[in-house]
Order: sequence, then structure tokens, then C-alpha cells
Amino acid sequence: FKDRVLFVAVESQGALPKPMALRPSRRWLLRSLAAMALSTARGMQMPAATGIKSRVFCYGDSLTAGTAVPEDGLFPYSPHLERVLTSRGIPVLVRHRGLPGWSAAAMLDNRDDESAGLRASLRKITDPSPALAVILAGTNDLGYEPRMQDLLQSLTGLHETAHHEGVPTLAIAIPPSYWQGQSKAAAA
Repeated sequence: FKDRVLFVAVESQGALPKPMALRPSRRWLLRSLAAMALSTARGMQMPAATGIKSRVFCYGDSLTAGTAVPEDGLFPYSPHLERVLTSRGIPVLVRHRGLPGWSAAAMLDNRDDESAGLRASLRKITDPSPALAVILAGTNDLGYEPRMQDLLQSLTGLHETAHHEGVPTLAIAIPPSYWQGQSKAAAA
């Protein structure tokens, strides 16, 4: 399993001074994610000069959807990741499916759901199939203080689901947030 997943560990950069300071954290996440995706994408087989791009599918919870409280609307990272990769010479189409409020366990239990499931989503993406799945999940599980073994089993199951579809994965962790500076439990 470990040879098929690129893990990205995120170290906390300390408390952010106010809620709107999430913007620098997002830029930091995007830069980190782009660097990891670039290193992974270098191994992707790019299509010949047909104009068809490689595809990356980002899957996860509200962080993938781009939920930005207190702002109204969604601001996913996938369009920014596509722009960064394309600007660096990697012709790629990046799409996402973010499920605000969903736990990793719920994502795994519903992997075949036609509207939200990871396996169902990967199977719908064709011409070409995804070259990479970026998975950011488990954020909502932490609020329920799960057994870490259960959480890891759910996360591993999501990655194995993609691997069974022939899609390598990139695991990314939760970026630093304002909440970590306000809650000792969240910072731990």
C-alpha cells in the first residue's frame, strides 16, 4: 500500500491571528500540493499531441469542496492546482468532488454511490481516465474523537478503492487553521 500512495505530512505553522487569515494558509496548502502533484505528475504518461489532457481527481470533505466560512460560496483548490500545473508545463484537467460534513468512514461506506462515491466518480471519468486521485479526508472524523485505527482503516480503504480502479493516489493532510490556535484539542 505504501508504495502506491504519496503521503504529505503537514506541520502546523502556528496559530493564525484572525479568521480571515485562512487565505495565507490556503496559499501555503496550494503551493505544497502543487509541489507534490508536480513530483507525482512527472511520472504520468502524458497523451500525445491530441490536445487531451491528463486528469486529476480531488476527493474529500469540505476542504476539497472549498467551504469558506464565514464567506458564502465554495472556493475549491482544484482550479488553482490545475492552473499551477498547467503553467509549469503539465497539461492537466483537475476536477473535484467535495462532501462537506462527510466523515472518511461515510465516504468509504458510500464509495459506490452514483452521486458521491469515490469508485463511482472514478469510473465516470473517461477519455482519459484519471492519472491521479488526490484524497483529503478525515477532518470531520476528528470531531468525534474516533479510534485512530478506525480512522486509518477508513482512509486506507479510500486509497485502496482508487488503487483497485488503477488510479494512484496522493494523500494530503489537514492544513493549519485558525481553529488550531483557538482549541488545544485541535492543535494536539
